[in-house]
Formats: sequence, structure tokens, C-alpha cells
Amino acid sequence: MVVDPARVRRVVAVWLVVLALVATGACSWPGSDQKDAPYLVSYSGAAARLTALDQREATEQLRDWARLGLASQLRLDHDQIVDALYDTTPIRDPAFAELVEQPTGPGRGLFDGTTLHVLVPQDDPQRSRTIGLLLDQHRTDAGADPARVQVHRYQVHPQRQHIELFAQTPAPTGRIRAENGWREARIDQPRGLAGFLTDTSHLSRLETRGAHTWAAGWHWPATPGAEVTAEDIAVLQRGYQRTTGPSLPGFSLNPQQVSSLDDLRATIPGLAPALAEAITSGNWAGSGFASPAELAGLVKDALFQLQPPLDTLPARGLPANRTQLWALLNVLEGQPVYSQARYDGGLAGTEVGMTLFYTDLVAKYWTTGVGDGVPSKAVPGFVPDTRAVTPASICLGEPRGESGRLWFGQNDTAFTFTPTSVDIGTQATRLFSRSDGPGGSEVEPSYTFGRGMRWFDEHYQQIADYEPQYHRLEQLMRWSGALEWLTAEGGGELPAPPDSEISSGLSFADWYAGHHELRERAPLTLVTPPSATNEAVLPTPSDTTPNCGLLNIVGGVSLADGLARGRDLSSGPAALPPGMRRAGPMDPAATRIDPATRSGRIERITLGKPGQVTDRLIQDLRRGPDATSIEITGSPRNSIPFGDARLKGQTEQRRAEIEVQSTERDVSFDSALGGTEFLSVDMHVPRSSGVQQTDITVWQRPLAYLQDAIKRVHRDPAHGLDDAPGFRYQYPGPEGQVISRYGGIWIEVGTGPTSSRILAVADVVTADGRVLEVRVVIPAQLSKKDLDSLQVIEEGTVKDTELASVVPPEADIASFVGPEAASALPEPTEVNANVHVRIATTTRDPNSPGPITGTWSLADRATIPGGSPEGGGPPGGGDGVPSADGEGFDNIRRGPGGEIFLITVCPSDPGQPSQQPQPSQQPQQTGGCA
Repeated sequence: MVVDPARVRRVVAVWLVVLALVATGACSWPGSDQKDAPYLVSYSGAAARLTALDQREATEQLRDWARLGLASQLRLDHDQIVDALYDTTPIRDPAFAELVEQPTGPGRGLFDGTTLHVLVPQDDPQRSRTIGLLLDQHRTDAGADPARVQVHRYQVHPQRQHIELFAQTPAPTGRIRAENGWREARIDQPRGLAGFLTDTSHLSRLETRGAHTWAAGWHWPATPGAEVTAEDIAVLQRGYQRTTGPSLPGFSLNPQQVSSLDDLRATIPGLAPALAEAITSGNWAGSGFASPAELAGLVKDALFQLQPPLDTLPARGLPANRTQLWALLNVLEGQPVYSQARYDGGLAGTEVGMTLFYTDLVAKYWTTGVGDGVPSKAVPGFVPDTRAVTPASICLGEPRGESGRLWFGQNDTAFTFTPTSVDIGTQATRLFSRSDGPGGSEVEPSYTFGRGMRWFDEHYQQIADYEPQYHRLEQLMRWSGALEWLTAEGGGELPAPPDSEISSGLSFADWYAGHHELRERAPLTLVTPPSATNEAVLPTPSDTTPNCGLLNIVGGVSLADGLARGRDLSSGPAALPPGMRRAGPMDPAATRIDPATRSGRIERITLGKPGQVTDRLIQDLRRGPDATSIEITGSPRNSIPFGDARLKGQTEQRRAEIEVQSTERDVSFDSALGGTEFLSVDMHVPRSSGVQQTDITVWQRPLAYLQDAIKRVHRDPAHGLDDAPGFRYQYPGPEGQVISRYGGIWIEVGTGPTSSRILAVADVVTADGRVLEVRVVIPAQLSKKDLDSLQVIEEGTVKDTELASVVPPEADIASFVGPEAASALPEPTEVNANVHVRIATTTRDPNSPGPITGTWSLADRATIPGGSPEGGGPPGGGDGVPSADGEGFDNIRRGPGGEIFLITVCPSDPGQPSQQPQPSQQPQQTGGCA
């Protein structure tokens, strides 16, 4: 998108957003040797967008904009900007989830081809960690360290709506690493390994140097409870060296059904013997219930309605404990009742196994709001699923009662392997989630099912700062990835004690009881059914919630297996030109980037079992000298959250589009979903002396207006848009819909079919319970007011056979006859008939008097600055119209509704016989035909 013509005149309504990044007033920082004035990034023209995000996401959004401002300050050229940001978007929204990279955490990195620029908060208490993780991820992506690093402090001032950037002097990367705690050591001897583990808390690299093995990592303040020991590494190495056993090292809590009366008594001790006998035998005589259905109904009422009260249940032979009641309901419905621990790769009874048991169980607990350690207050932004009520509009598309699994596994985008080394980036651990699909398959989870787990994954570091066992899990994942490589590829071995000296007799019950530092201390319901072969636990049910039905989660922890899964499939980052490289597996047969144009396709893949591709993310880049379009295609989702509703129409695939345009002083990012524009972000460097500054402005496009319309229709279906900024007028549609001219687009609200062209649609459950569709449309017929609100920017007459060369195939066409009539394009038309075409934008006030007048001929279209002979406008599809104050990017403007092509079939010359009759019902106004 191009710069809005009114950007310097428009008064943007902004709401003050008080964020977690509060100004401290400090201007100094230990180690800073730069005394220049700060560079300012003003977001006053974008602050209104922050109100659409929760506080945590608004904070992350500001960090993203700080990076954009830094790119502007550094005067990066067009290709550098695209290389650095092609896989992200400057606008955060849940609708983009899993299509674009949305970084989290305090730091941001920006590579200019030589120097890695690192953004760090002014008051970051973990400054060295923030810098170190960004350095590690860059090396993992690019395959090597940058030549230099420049650290930039940033400070957000919410009241002034700007961000201050303070630049330090660039320095060689080795120096920056050393200043922030970098350590290297040879570890293929016991003393060397012990010393490295004592001196570091974070593994980043393992490599072979000739016949020796070296490790590198960071000396950051140790987190009690997160330490990894030489014995832990020996356990992991043993697991990867095993030639027998079911699989590589890992852990899971496997759901099990009861298989006997003794199993039932052991798992539900509060159940009366007569009822236990009835359930297993099927003979309900004397049990107090006529059938299992009657008993199940009572249990459901007690669990979900608390009627009858729990304390009245023992009188009827039932337990008053909700966990046992949940187990009983699962027995009656033939579902798994308890979860049994399974250890793979020799982890049973070890400290490693205990950490995996705990982190797996607690992740399930906390995401469903179970336990006494739920970090709702300690970790800002964490909301368990039971408290994050899904809007009713999104529930429309959600399965009722969803089952699936979560599991911790290796984050493939944090590992890069070479014949002599493995590099590990920011976060080695991922929390995955999948839902049960038909025929035993697994599918993408619904929004409700995956919401809490997705948040957990995106904010893993904050969770780990609260519960150090997750820091320990992260280090175990790092060492397991390094040891898989060392065992399979590196040919080395680390020193380890004999198996007889490794603790292998721990029970989870004793370990949990003895570790008083753990954040989760709620009692566990451990059970010992005779059929169980390992420790078993009854799942604790969550609180009752109206959140789109019941959720049932199982899962485990898979330690590193990236090499086993990705052998011969991953092309690695070296397949891409420098600057564009990202870690993680790609399909080498499908990834093709032209080294000359730097355009082409990247196919990133997710690997399941060895050799199995479970997901693809396709990135298509088309570069021009000043504009680049990026189309990202991903797997479909059952529900795409869009504000308080569900965006429809992407069930076969999801597609995001990003367009980048740039000049010397301006950069514009346009975002779209499924072909419909969402939001545009402009970065502009004012031509003024004094303060160095970049202004960031966000412009609403059709989907942004749809998001706002959804809220208003939900609140007041009949009049929600009447008082909305940008509302112009409305009229009834042909099937009882209401069509409103709003914010330069048409919004249609209704339930039935439509004759309009639908650009985007969302389901909305109104406050009174009705289900309506809110649509962005191009009406098939325009009203008189519509026509009066248009401003023609080009017009001319062509033969009907030439129409395709004038009107782009993706154009919004509103066919009509005459300047006032509105009707469908008459058919059939005469052979070789004249067709009058008007190209208009919605920039006129519908109340202003005067006829529509043209200003440009079709022949002049190719000469419009930024235009093209095909009528496509500037590169990337913008509308090329010069403004009164000159030519060039700064002066190109765009109507808020885009271009509309008005087509009139001209009446035939009375002196020339028609070769094909013209419909008698066609009005005979000339409509501009000469």
C-alpha cells in the first residue's frame, strides 16, 4: 500500500495504553560509550492499533515497531529490509498465527548484511541473556557469526507515544560475546566436562576440533533447580547409544482403561463395592441404579452442575472427590481412566526422567487451570483455558468436546547441524499440540484447544523463569540435540560413569514429595491398579467452564530426534542467499531462490516420524527494485480467530500476503489475509532538521474495518455501525441484508444468500443470541448514493474485445448503465460494441453536490507515476494517482476502498445496423458514451 494522501493532515484518535515497558527516566547504561542524542520512533499515528491487542501483545508490538524504526534509522535498502523481515509482519494479530514469525521476549535482532543490530530494553535485568540469545539465533540461522554487533538500548514512553533508541559503538562479535559471559571448553575429559558445567548455565554449541570435543555456552547467573549434571548427560548419552529399546530418549503419560474389578477398586476407592460390581458385571440389580446411563447422568450433573452437591454423593455409594468422579465418568463412557508413565531410552528412575514427568504433567495442569502453582499472577499474560472464555462467535466453528495431545519436543528452527558442529538458537524446546481427527489421524487443534498451549510455547522463557524445571528441560533438550549429533555424526563420546553408578531407582512420588522448591505442590492422585506396569496418576479435572465444550489432553516429552526425523529432507539454511537464511528443515526439491533476482519459493516443512512431512509453509517472494510481494501459504485451520469472531473462507489453505514498498525516506508494509487487505504500516522520515525521528502510522484497510464492525454488530445488530467513525450511509440489500458504506468499504450484515461479491466474512453471535454474518462486499449493484460518492480518476471508451486489456482480472467491477441507473451488465452485448469504462475511487463525500467528472483518459494510465500499462497501478497493485503537489512515492494516494471499474455498454449508432440485438430493457442513457 502507498502513503495515504492525508497522512500529514489527518487527526488520528489515539487511546493511551499503559504498558509494562514503563519509562524509567534513566539515560545511562553500564558499558555505553555513545553520547549522541537518542533516535525517536514515534507511534502516535499507530497507537490506536494497540487497543486491539491485550497488554502483553501490545508490548511485543511496540518492540516490533522499535525494530522497524531502527531499520529506518540505519537507512537499510529495499533488499536488506526484505531479507530481514520477509517472514514476519509489522502487525500482530492472532489471525496470522503459524503463518508468520512473531518474535516474543525483550530483544529484537536486525541484520544489515555485515552487522547484527541488537535491540535491548534500557532496564533489562537479563541484558546479557537477551543479547546472547539473539547472537545464538543469528548464528543458527546464518551458519556463522556476523562480523560486528551493535547494541541499541530502547525505552518506551507511553505518554509521549514514542520509543527512544540509544546506539552503542559497534564492536567485533567476539568481544560482545566475551563481555556477556561466553565460555568455551574441551569436554571429552571428565575434568573438562565438570568444569564446563560448573562455569556455564546454558549450552549453545558443540563441535569437534580434530579428535577432541568442545562445548560453548554462557556464564549467566545460575537458576537454582535448573542445573544439568554430568550424570544427566551420561543418562542422555546412554539413551542415544542404545542399540535396543523402543525409541530414543523420551517420556509420556499414556492413557489407560481399567481392565478388571480390581483395577476399578484401585483407581476409584470411594466407589461402593456394589456399584463397582454392577459396572464390571453389567448386573445392576441392588446397586441403586437401573442402568449405567442413569449413573452417568447423575455423575455429569454433579461434575458440571454441582447438583446434587458433592457431599451428598457418598450416601448413594459415590465418591465426593471430583477427580474420582471424573475417573468414574470415563469408566462409564469407555474412556481412558488413568495415565501411566512410560520412559524410553533408559530414563526410568533417573533425575532426567523425573524432570520430564513433572514438566509434562504440570503443563497439562496449568493450561487447564489445575493445581496450586498456576502462574496467572506471576507470569503476566498467562491465562488458563478455563478462564479464557472463547467468544461465542468462535465457538460456532469449534468441535464440542475435543480430545488431543500436547507434547514437548525439539524446536527444529533452533538447531543447525554441520559435519563438525551443532549450533543451538534461542529456544530449543517447543510445546506442540494436535487434536484427534477421523480414523485415528491428528489435525490442527481448534483455537480453544490450542490457545493455552500456544501461549505457553510462545512465552516459554517467562514460564521457565517462574518454574526452573522448565529451564532444566530446555537445557536437557539442548544437550540431547547435541548428543544425538555427536553420537550419529560427530563420532565422539563424552566421559560417563558406568551404569552401576547412575541413579536409576527413583520414584516420581518420592521425588515430587522431596523437592519442596517446585512451584506446583498440589497433592497428586497416584494410583496402583494391578494392570499398571509403572507409576500411574488420575488426571485432575479442571473447573467447570462454558468454553466450547470439554477438553481432554494427553501427551509427553520427546527429547531431540531432529536428525532421525530429518535425514535427507532438510536443505538447511545454506540453501538460501545470505541474509535470507533461517534455521529449520526445508524441502530441497521445492525451495528455489534465484540468486540474481532473489525471488522464488521457500518451502519450510514440519517433520513427524522419520521421513514424514506433516506440514508445509510456503513463502513466495517476487521482488522489484522498490517493491516486493510475499505470499505465505499454510495449512487450513478449523477456526481462525478474528477479533471476537471466526474468520471464514480459509478451510482449504490459509494465505497471508505482505507487500513491501520503499524509497529513500519511506517504507510501507501492507498486510492481507486470503486476498483481502487488513492493515498498512508506513514508516516516514520527516524532512525536518533537529530531532532524528521515524514516524510509524497504521492505516485501516477492509479487514480492519471488518474487525471493528464485528464488535459493533455484536453489541447492537441494528444500529451498531450508525455511530461508527467512517459511517456514511446504508441501504437494504435484495435479500433483507443491510449494506453499509463504512470506512471506504461496504459492510453487509445478514444471514441469507447475497448477490454481492464477498471479499471476507465472519460469523458473529450477537448479544441477544442471534447468529449473523458480517461481510466485506462489493455490491453487484450500486445505489445512487454509491455513485455519488465515487470520484472518477480515469475514463474512456473501448471495444468490448479490448475490455480484458483495460480491466485487471482481480478488479472490483460494478457494472451499470447510465450515470444514475444501477443494473447488471446487459447480455448479450453487440459484437464489437463500445464499452465506456470509468475507473473510480471512493474519495468523495456522498453529500457533496455535482456530477462525477473524469480527470484521466485510459490512454494516460501508463504515464501515471507508479502505474503500469496493464492497469495494475504501482508495483504490488496500488492505485497510481498523482496528487497536486508533484510526482513520486510521497505523493501517490489511494482511495480507501480501492479502484472500482464502472462499465457502461454504449448504445449502438442508429446509422449502423446491430449484428446482435440489444436487450429492450436496457436504459438508453449514454453514460459518458460519445
